[in-house]
Amino acid sequence: MPFDPYNRTSELNEAAVTAMAGRLESRGRDPAFLGMLDDYLTAMDAERLSLVLDVGCGTGVAARRLARFGSFAGRIVGIDRSSDLIAIAKKEAASESLAGTIDFRVGDAAALGDLKGQFDAAIAHTLISHVDDPLAVVSEISACVRPGGSIAIFDGDYASWVFGGANAAAGRELSDIVVAGIITNPNVMREFPGIARDAGVQLVAAKSYVLSEVGKASFFEASMASFPTLLPLAGRVDAATVERLIDVQRRNSAAGTFFGSVNFYAYLLKRPG
Repeated sequence: MPFDPYNRTSELNEAAVTAMAGRLESRGRDPAFLGMLDDYLTAMDAERLSLVLDVGCGTGVAARRLARFGSFAGRIVGIDRSSDLIAIAKKEAASESLAGTIDFRVGDAAALGDLKGQFDAAIAHTLISHVDDPLAVVSEISACVRPGGSIAIFDGDYASWVFGGANAAAGRELSDIVVAGIITNPNVMREFPGIARDAGVQLVAAKSYVLSEVGKASFFEASMASFPTLLPLAGRVDAATVERLIDVQRRNSAAGTFFGSVNFYAYLLKRPG
């Protein structure tokens, strides 16, 4: 397995945690990204839920969005293996007066223990592409949901990640480094129907999205800001190379010749019973 920092959040130094948290929070402010989150929360009728598990919650972006979603009046438990990210999540929730709605805890998505059978629903927002064993994690998440409860698995099809624009060769080099350096399972969303079947959960619906920017980078600019810190952790590339490749994309953006695209999918599932 590659050293995917999003899979090793409990092992990161302060600089890496800061870079990752910054990326998660900037992504959580992006209108296109929030639109995808809102879309699948609507599809799973999130406003009616009373107790929701957010697995791999990071800094709590999805949990905070759910807490403010329409007439939602339930409670949320957010789990992440990084105590540093959980500390940030608690701070962010408190700053938005949501500490009484969301309970953030340190925990492992592959071993959810005493959370089994408690929840009306569960979400995993950009988690499954970073875990060692997607089937085991989906099975654990399903076990935490009561029979008949709903599950939403949302993630990127990161094998589709493209940087193009001017100097396409540099774009291909950077996208290859991104996929190899910070994604454990770049094809997992293409494989997910089989994973859902093997986990014993019912596929209710699937939603697909294309997040693309042409001319000027915004979503991708915020993503690139984390690359010089996070990408070298995999040991495949040095920071100077990452900076050089990012500079090409920033010059493309300034010149109006940027192209970036990645596909996302949301799988809406039901635990039988």
